[in-house]
Amino acid sequence: MKRSLMLLSVLVLCLSSSLAYGQRKLTGFFEIQTTTPDLKSNLILDGGLNYQVTAEWGAKAFFLEKGGWAQAYIGPTWTPVPYLTLFAGAGVSQNQKLFELRTAYSASFLYQGVGLSAAVEMNNPAYQGDDKSIWYDLNLTYQPLRWLIVGLKDRRPVGFGPQVRFKYDVLELWAAWAPLDAERAQYDLARFILALKFNL
Repeated sequence: MKRSLMLLSVLVLCLSSSLAYGQRKLTGFFEIQTTTPDLKSNLILDGGLNYQVTAEWGAKAFFLEKGGWAQAYIGPTWTPVPYLTLFAGAGVSQNQKLFELRTAYSASFLYQGVGLSAAVEMNNPAYQGDDKSIWYDLNLTYQPLRWLIVGLKDRRPVGFGPQVRFKYDVLELWAAWAPLDAERAQYDLARFILALKFNL
């Protein structure tokens, strides 16, 4: 928890400095997530920074903490066209005192209110065929109103289902109902992801 609070403080200071100079090259977010039914043990704190160097190239940093597990990574972003951004990064994950290499890849597409994003993260054993450390998050969304986003989400290991997002200024409240575990072909109708996000 102390580590997350320290990272959050650095994030806020960096963003405040950027905004003080009237520049929007540096943006970021901080987010609190959890998953039913055990809200406390599934509590996740995550945040990130994005710095746009040119119209095409930038850099992204991300951190996340859940219980005794944490990760952080950094890497370049490439925006070949205004509606598509690609990312590849590397860093570490920590479980108690054990550190492992962590890599991450993502692609995001946004055009006329239609969004498609895919993100995958993994530890080193995944490259030797062990898929236990592979995490992914897939989203198909549509924004009919300035304050409303609807769509579908598939997140490993949570599940697949519809999602809705409400936006007001820098705040974003979102929820996803994920009853279907596509890998095991099982259902859990009480499984939800709940989140509060601050976009800065």
